[in-house]
Amino acid sequence: MKKILTIGICLLVFSAAAQAEKMYVNDTIRITIRTGPGINYKVIGEAESGQEMDVRGSRDGWSRVRLSDGREGWVISRFLIRNSSRNKQLTALQEAHDTLAAEVDALKQENERLKEENQRLDLLSGESRRTLEEITHSYDVLKTESRDFLKVKAAYEAAAEGLEEQKRMTDQLKARTEDQEWQKNAAFFVGGGVLVLLGFFVGALSRGDSRRRSSLL
Repeated sequence: MKKILTIGICLLVFSAAAQAEKMYVNDTIRITIRTGPGINYKVIGEAESGQEMDVRGSRDGWSRVRLSDGREGWVISRFLIRNSSRNKQLTALQEAHDTLAAEVDALKQENERLKEENQRLDLLSGESRRTLEEITHSYDVLKTESRDFLKVKAAYEAAAEGLEEQKRMTDQLKARTEDQEWQKNAAFFVGGGVLVLLGFFVGALSRGDSRRRSSLL
């Protein structure tokens, strides 16, 4: 019997919990929560306007409620509404408006930052374009000067090669000239020696003839 009674009580509790309806305190500033459905019951707490609570049942103009902190009690039913109070809705709307306004301000700041970044990129793009033009011009000048340099280099190498050949020929001619001069000097020296010897022999012969003539006399 006790088991059946316990099961019945549990079913009633679960049924009441399943039928609980969320309601809110209306725009009245505060309402009292009592231990029973009447003003003669003890006050166990207060609920503010817009506060959410679960309604578990009602009797004689009173509603049995359960608060978010787990406390249970009775409040006058006419102070409860199914939708949140206008003050709470207004507060929620104000908070949503403030959030949206903050997001709009953030978007404006981001837009300004992007504009500045875009201007900076345009400036850099212009500078890069000018730099590229200057580099291209310098490259063209260098390429032209390089061609002229190669021509001058080729002419210089040809002239240097011709000069070297001319020097070689000059050295050969000089060597040949020096050799001829040596031969000339040698011939002159030999010729002079021969003349000296011839003079010596002539003188000797003359002196021999003179002595022979003296002896004859």
